[in-house]
Amino acid sequence: MDIHRCRFVPFPPGAINSIAVSHPRPESKAQVNNVRVAIGRDNGDIELWNPRKGDWQQEKIIFGGKDRSVDSLAWITGIDHKVGDAAALGPMRLFSTGYTSTVTEWDITEGKPRAHASGPHGDIWCMASVSPTLSSVNSGKPITPRIVVGTVNGELALYSVADDELRFDRIVARSTTKGTKMLSVAFQNPRTAVVGCSDGTIRVYDIVKGMLLRKMTLGADASGGTKEIIVWAVKCLPNGDIVSADSSGQVCIWDGRTYTQAQRIQSHDQDVLSLTCSLDGNTIVSGGMDRRTIVYKKNSGSNRWSKIWGRRYHEHDVKTLATFEVSDTSVVLAGGPDATPVLIPLKEAGMENHRRLPMLPHRTPLQSAPDSRIIVSWWGHQVNIWTLHKSFNELLSEKACDSKDVRENWKLLKTVMISGDNNITSASISTDGSLLVVATNSSIKAFRIASSSPLKPSTFNLVSIPLTENIATLGAHTVQISPNGKWLSIVRACDNVYMAPIIETKGNRLEESVVIGPKVQRLKRFTRELSNVATASGLGRYDRSITQLAYSADSNMLATADLAGYVDTWVIKDFLGASAQSSASGDEEDSDDEDENAVSSWVKNPRGALLPKLVGSPSALSFSNYVPSSPEKALLAPIESKDDVDDYTLLAVTVNFNVTAFNTLKGTLTRWSRRNHRSALPTQMLETRDVVKGILWEGSRVWMYGISFVFMLDLNQDLERPTNKTNGRTLLTAEDATRKRKRSANDSGAGGKMARGTLGPVSIGKQTAGSTTVMEVFEYDTYRSHGAKAAAAEAPRSEDGEDESSDDEMDGTSELAKRRAQEMQLQQSAAADDGTTKPKAYGFTFKYRHILGMVPLSAGTNEGVEVALIERPLWEVDLPERYAGAHEKVR
Repeated sequence: MDIHRCRFVPFPPGAINSIAVSHPRPESKAQVNNVRVAIGRDNGDIELWNPRKGDWQQEKIIFGGKDRSVDSLAWITGIDHKVGDAAALGPMRLFSTGYTSTVTEWDITEGKPRAHASGPHGDIWCMASVSPTLSSVNSGKPITPRIVVGTVNGELALYSVADDELRFDRIVARSTTKGTKMLSVAFQNPRTAVVGCSDGTIRVYDIVKGMLLRKMTLGADASGGTKEIIVWAVKCLPNGDIVSADSSGQVCIWDGRTYTQAQRIQSHDQDVLSLTCSLDGNTIVSGGMDRRTIVYKKNSGSNRWSKIWGRRYHEHDVKTLATFEVSDTSVVLAGGPDATPVLIPLKEAGMENHRRLPMLPHRTPLQSAPDSRIIVSWWGHQVNIWTLHKSFNELLSEKACDSKDVRENWKLLKTVMISGDNNITSASISTDGSLLVVATNSSIKAFRIASSSPLKPSTFNLVSIPLTENIATLGAHTVQISPNGKWLSIVRACDNVYMAPIIETKGNRLEESVVIGPKVQRLKRFTRELSNVATASGLGRYDRSITQLAYSADSNMLATADLAGYVDTWVIKDFLGASAQSSASGDEEDSDDEDENAVSSWVKNPRGALLPKLVGSPSALSFSNYVPSSPEKALLAPIESKDDVDDYTLLAVTVNFNVTAFNTLKGTLTRWSRRNHRSALPTQMLETRDVVKGILWEGSRVWMYGISFVFMLDLNQDLERPTNKTNGRTLLTAEDATRKRKRSANDSGAGGKMARGTLGPVSIGKQTAGSTTVMEVFEYDTYRSHGAKAAAAEAPRSEDGEDESSDDEMDGTSELAKRRAQEMQLQQSAAADDGTTKPKAYGFTFKYRHILGMVPLSAGTNEGVEVALIERPLWEVDLPERYAGAHEKVR
């Protein structure tokens, strides 16, 4: 594989303003298994994460819009109910505010606003919610779910969420002090709210009676700074005690019964912006403008608190914190302007490493047109169209090639701004680069592209194509153009798939040269036998949300996968033989929206229902480039037969790194999948905590990439299985073959145990003037397992001890050619016993960081594939100015 390592594609991730956990105190197994974490960003996007079993999958993004921001998030969850003998999850409702006077409820299934409500008050700065719990029901004290908000005008307002509605209820209280802002709010109990204000006070209100119970004043700034203290955050412990964080860098603990100050801790060098606490109330965590996250523990046998751990995990302010404690998981989620969610160990603070979740979206906002070497990227309302002029081989052939030539290889051809209020959800470009389709939640737009060769911005012409109302005005979650450019697939309402034909015409004008539609065909999905508990769950159809979509190389088959792990496939009816069509004739789609003039229509794959459910939620889905010559034989082949068939290969990778390959027409697993269980995968793949984002093919080789890795598997070779050195038997059991990835017994869900000596002093080498640096070429496998010395010792050398690639041999060649020659030497070093070169069954690298995506620039054949690997490292993201402490240098 030839890789263009690119960093010219901009993608500004939104700052994290709020984090909310759906079930902070889960009380049933159904709640534990269905916890969701919502992350709100300043670009208006809301990310929904599933933290189950430590996989931390970004399941869905609810896209925002122009001039929108999500500054506060809150969940309202209902009480679990019985369905037969089993318990079903109660309703889960998500609410947000964004420096306006409006509260928005979101439909997390369809990714759209469900309801809006506003009242006669100022812009909302903070929000808190209270939900009914099982314990309150059992105690006979029912809790009314409600939302309370604080405003910049010093108003505390109440919103009702009863009867599955959202409406403004009343103004609970108004501050009598002019200019006071209510900046933070928390519930001490279902009828008492604690508010932190900009005038240095903490106010306690009875929201039922609308009465001020107590006003606590922080007083003068004890640290010698400004006298005007701002209370940025308040939190209530399970025993009723109150914790506050303010602009003096102090964390204060208040008695929840007498409302008097119990302790004052000077912990930060600047403002403390966020607070959270453990479920048992014995641990407090604070984050501030000094980038530090500090953990406090309650001293045993007393009511005093002590700092036990502090560290800088972020590159900017720590703006929001949330606790996640479920089963054996105990972590704190932290976020801020650096856009990176960080998992920090809570119970094992100081004993485990932290873990950074990807700041980039899981669904790659990139696509390419390999035939024309065009790359399309998008974010917000903007679409950028780029080109890479020279191929990898052309760069290698230039002896004087340097970094300047590489930088000048790319060019921005066009920037397209999409009108409307909603952000772009998806985009797709045809393989030849002549058609571009862009979708938002409310509209779909198409553009015809024409340009000369070579591509130049001055000759790049792009015009809008008129679309019919049934396509243009309904929006989409996903759009994808087929490889042959004849079909446009549209995913709407999370689980509805539509197909629209793309017809080339002989129009005189560029915008008249192609027609999309005008009618569309809805594809029916296979009926799944879902349990009554699943259908009655508070998540509803959420698990059936389609997250992955893929076409076969010849565009005759379409596959989708949903969060539940079900794979659906369809084929073009005319593609099937006569006998195969008869088997599918009783299962045709509804044709009320079908274009009668279309040459072909889509039907369910006759054996699509036989494809097994995936072990976990899918993170990537892709067809190989192979096209069967006799697909009818695969459709009619006996299912029980284990012989190879001439069939498509569909590869699915789940979040827990189960790699499954299907023969889609036959409806079975491929021979490789039957012979290679998950336990046979390399350790480096099984131990990675990041998930696979995408798949590229190079003949039988599969290249899988994530945020920090690139893995390769050769599906023509079986993986080596661990064997017993004594008797040579394979160490593989049925339990090993089916088990899922598990954390170690001592891992609480963050980044794993710290190695001994991690916090101790380390030796640092320094290169002095006149010294030379020796570059060793070695296998990364050996380096990771045994260290640099062992790896250097195994580097390929000639018999006289000199390196095989001497300066004389490389004289006159470019640096790129030198690197490629070194890589070829490494590959040739892997030889079989008979002296022949043995291709590797797998490979991996971790040298790329913050991978936004990988897109092909040429067809994936056995001769190789050329790709562009787009990186977006955190240190190249433009961040706002931040506070710099003493003796600290700001980059």
